[in-house]
Amino acid sequence: MAAGAGLWLPALVVTALHFLTTYGYTLIIHLFPGARSTALQLHLRYLDGKGALRRILTVATEQGWTVDRLTTLEASAGAEDGAVTIVLDISGPAKSAPLVGELGSIDGILGVELISRDELE
Repeated sequence: MAAGAGLWLPALVVTALHFLTTYGYTLIIHLFPGARSTALQLHLRYLDGKGALRRILTVATEQGWTVDRLTTLEASAGAEDGAVTIVLDISGPAKSAPLVGELGSIDGILGVELISRDELE
């Protein structure tokens, strides 16, 4: 609107400040500790009906991870009775070993496979 009123200089300055704020803020935020997060994908197999999924989600969120997506995979032929396979996309702290260790110790968990986003791309 300023440019339409013949105020070209204020229009250019405000537009430049807008982009500086938008992109500069994003860059500065990533410099703060704790702003960086790691994105992982977990493939988990567990026995259905044992409360394992509830415990998986509880453990992940208690350790500071955010569940971005949960997908249930189709059961393959010859799979164990009552076994469910899920894919869990999570993001959070850089250290995934404590999470994988605790998930593997949950009753009813048959397997945990960790895939980092770098391996997916």
